[in-house]
Amino acid sequence: MGPLTRLCMGKWAVNVSLLETYEPGAFYDELMLPSGKPRPHSRALAELLGSMTPAEFAQRARLRAELNYARADEIIVGGLHEYLQSVQKRCTEIGGSITRTYLSYQ
Repeated sequence: MGPLTRLCMGKWAVNVSLLETYEPGAFYDELMLPSGKPRPHSRALAELLGSMTPAEFAQRARLRAELNYARADEIIVGGLHEYLQSVQKRCTEIGGSITRTYLSYQ
């Protein structure tokens, strides 16, 4: 099981970042050094994951999975307009999360 899979499967507190509770296993970890710091090639990914709460990560992962596995016949049966509205709403929610995290100065 890779590090991202393990990150997704744990039990999380609401406001804990994904990397605060990361526990490296007894395997070669391509993301993190044994010291707990990110490897140079994965620093940007570690910073992104560290800035996200588990809820934010799950929101993005769920949307990506739904977009990857959506079938045209299911979309048409449910209504193309409704499907696109749902995708747009969720993208707006993710955009709001990005704005609050990186652009809001409070």
